[in-house]
Amino acid sequence: MSVRSHVLPVVITLGSWLVVSGQAKRDTTPELPELALEVIQNGYPCYNHVPPPGGSFGMTWMTPNRPDVEPVDGKRIAAHLSFEPASPDSLRVQLTLAEVADASPPLNLDDLHWKPAAEYVLGVKEGATLSAPELAALGIEQRRIVPAKSPIPNVPAVVEERDSVKVSGIVEDIRNWYRVSLLNVSNKGIRGIYTRQYRGRYTDDDALEGRIVAPGETQGISLHSTPDQPQTRVEIVSVLFEDGSCEGEKAGCARMEARREGRLLAATLQLPILNQGLTNLDAQQLSDALSGLAVDSQSRGKFIGRLALRYPGSIDNDWQSVIDDFSQEFRFYNDTFRMDLDNFARSPGSHLQRLEAQVRQRIKLCEQTIEHDGWY
Repeated sequence: MSVRSHVLPVVITLGSWLVVSGQAKRDTTPELPELALEVIQNGYPCYNHVPPPGGSFGMTWMTPNRPDVEPVDGKRIAAHLSFEPASPDSLRVQLTLAEVADASPPLNLDDLHWKPAAEYVLGVKEGATLSAPELAALGIEQRRIVPAKSPIPNVPAVVEERDSVKVSGIVEDIRNWYRVSLLNVSNKGIRGIYTRQYRGRYTDDDALEGRIVAPGETQGISLHSTPDQPQTRVEIVSVLFEDGSCEGEKAGCARMEARREGRLLAATLQLPILNQGLTNLDAQQLSDALSGLAVDSQSRGKFIGRLALRYPGSIDNDWQSVIDDFSQEFRFYNDTFRMDLDNFARSPGSHLQRLEAQVRQRIKLCEQTIEHDGWY
C-alpha cells in the first residue's frame, strides 16, 4: 500500500520527522534548474531544485531530533527553513522557530506561533555550503548546492508491462528520484494500476489511488533509486478499468477494489456526521464522533461477498491481505481528518470560519468519493 501524507508530504527519518513543502510559485519554463540544494538530516539526504525567480520552498522539522534527547520542560521546538532567490546567484534562507507543547508533530503547521530566528545568504553555485552552527544544533547536518542529477544514475527498469499500459518514458526528476510515465493505450479509462517493485525486497503500490487515466493519457509513478542500491525493477501487475474489469493478476485488482471500498465506507459514514456538524461547529465533538466509526461485520461481509463474486478463486490464498487493505484504507481515510480536527481543537489560533471551511472541504471530498468509488 502506498505511503501517503496529508497537509504536507512527509519524509520519515530515524528518531525525527521532516516535512518538505513547495509553494506553487514556479514559472512555466519546462527546463528544470541544473542545481539542487542538498540538506542532510540524521544521515538522510533530501534534495530540492534551486527555486527560479518568484519561486520558493521550505522544510519543517522537530527538534531535538535524536531519540536519546528529552524535550526541555516537556516542550519541543519546531524549526522551519525557507529558501527563495535573493538575486540571480544567491538564495535567501530564513529560519523561524516555534514551541510545541507535546512530543507529537502538529498536523496544522500554520497554527504554530512562528518567530524569526536567523537569516542567511547561500550562493547558488556548485559546492557552495551554508555554514551555520545553530542549524547543526537543530539537527540539520549539511546544506550545500550540488548538481540536480545523480553523478552515477541508477535508472529503474520496468521488466513487465500490460497490453493496456506501456512505459512512455523514464526521467530523473531530481537526484535519486525517477519518474516513470505510464501510458494508457487501451480504449477504456483506468482507475487503478497495481505495480510491484523490487529493491532488495518487494513492495506493492496502487499507482493511482482513485484517479482516472483516460485513453491516451499518462500517469507517472515516482521511484527512489540510489547508486549504492540494487536497480529498482518494476512490474505492472494489474490494471483495473473504470468499468470494473481487470487485466493481469486478479489479486492485484481485488486489493485495489478493497482500498476503494475502504474509502467509500469511511466517506459514507463520515458524511452525515459532517453535515450535522455544520449546525454546531465544535472540532472536539466532531473528532469524538468520527473516532467512534468502525467497520461493522455486516459491511465487511458485503464487501467480501462482492469481491468473491467478482474474482472467484483468484484470492483464496490472499484474503487476509485484501481484508487488511480494506481496513487500513478505512482507518487512514477516517483517522487523518480526525487527527486534523484534534490538532485544530488544541490550536490557540483556531477560528470557526476556518473550521467550517475544513468541514465543507471534507464533505466535498466524501461526496466525490461516494460518487466516483461506487461499485459498478
